[in-house]
Amino acid sequence: MHKNTKGIEIVTRPTISMLGEVKHEVSSKKDLKSWLVEIKVNGKVNQAQRVFSQSDLALATRTMLRTEHLLGNFSSYTRAATQGSKPADHTLRIGSGKPLRPIAA
Repeated sequence: MHKNTKGIEIVTRPTISMLGEVKHEVSSKKDLKSWLVEIKVNGKVNQAQRVFSQSDLALATRTMLRTEHLLGNFSSYTRAATQGSKPADHTLRIGSGKPLRPIAA
């Protein structure tokens, strides 16, 4: 059975570019049947997309942040979207709070 679903709708196309290091703000708002994802550059909305499925929120946000990086607007958000975020601490802690060491195979 094929579901009739809507894709991602572009509300505002990016206009601000080549600023170098900027301050990004990412926000998502729930509307009646959709979510609005906005990316602000130094306080001004640069991109906005409407998503009709909650599972597409992360995809739309990451795609918009990658676009910001390609446009030359850099921040920790865009670097994480392009390189992937890696946890700072790779040790596991169970029960006693002592870190577990990796086991060699």
